[in-house]
Amino acid sequence: MMHKFQQSSTQETGSDVRHSLVHVVAVRVHKRSADVTPANAHSTEKEALMSELKVLSYLGNHVNIVNLLGACTVGDDIDDLSLDAEDLLSFSYQVAKGMEYITSKNARLPVKWMSPESIFDCVYTFESDVWSYGILLWEIFSLGNSPYPGMQVGSAFYRMIQEGHRMSRPEFAPIEMYDMMLSCWSHDPLKRPSFRKLVERTELLLSENTKNVSR
Repeated sequence: MMHKFQQSSTQETGSDVRHSLVHVVAVRVHKRSADVTPANAHSTEKEALMSELKVLSYLGNHVNIVNLLGACTVGDDIDDLSLDAEDLLSFSYQVAKGMEYITSKNARLPVKWMSPESIFDCVYTFESDVWSYGILLWEIFSLGNSPYPGMQVGSAFYRMIQEGHRMSRPEFAPIEMYDMMLSCWSHDPLKRPSFRKLVERTELLLSENTKNVSR
């Protein structure tokens, strides 16, 4: 969710002159879940957040990577936003740009959704991060649904991954975007696209969508 806030600064040029700077910030809100108790949810989310903060502190600043301004654990729910196809494509493009930068720093992010080689062989590479990016795309174009709906992580889930099962196309994903997801989920890590290629493909889709909107 995007918000704006103003910051004023004063510069002396014979008299005080005020300049207003508008900053666009992202507000991350955790969804409430009926499947976990508030205490368990708080503990899990806190651990995930602390893990992310350690990585972000190492990576430094980048236009497509979140820079933490503050955090709050109490407050009211924020109203839902209306999203269109351009918003979803923009999210996908920005994440790919961020991951392209991260790979250039020779660093890995801890990933929530793991590739087969990460699950079964404890292998973590940039290619396994590409798999995770494909899962993120699925989440974006399902408007925040949990991956593998209705499937609990257990023996059946692991068997499904080993047998090559892939999630079906989410409701709001164009065919081209779903093809990109499937390429990210190639069983052979070397056949997955690089983040540079994902940036190029997403940028092209974003450009084509903008042209369609302006017609």
